[in-house]
Amino acid sequence: MKQKQTLIISVFLVFSNVCLAGGLQFSINSRYLTMGNVPVELYGISIIRYESECTYKDKNWKCGKAAHEALSELLKHDSQPVCIDVYKKPAVDKRLLQVECFLGANNLNAKLVMEGWALTATTPGAPYRHEELVAKNNM
Repeated sequence: MKQKQTLIISVFLVFSNVCLAGGLQFSINSRYLTMGNVPVELYGISIIRYESECTYKDKNWKCGKAAHEALSELLKHDSQPVCIDVYKKPAVDKRLLQVECFLGANNLNAKLVMEGWALTATTPGAPYRHEELVAKNNM
């Protein structure tokens, strides 16, 4: 169901601190998703800020807006996303949960990086570095 600026997706209900349950929500102009009332971050990546502009071949374009629209489109997928708390901590922890989400067999975090809609961490050994190289090579 699509609302004015929020997309709500049902997620499989699994009673464990490993798989997260509830509705996965992403609001345009936000950097985070929520599951129920719990804010979550996509593990290993940063969604490009909505207000960001990028330059490609000497032309500026609204890459942040495009990234947010791409994430919204990915979440419209027919299969329901399943998200895993990579640190396996209970939701009472005060930090944002770091989740890795899957749409069917596809890793949502990796797909966003590979398509150039999210950035990886710059630290050595950071996840999704290969996908980032693929994105850079496809420019």
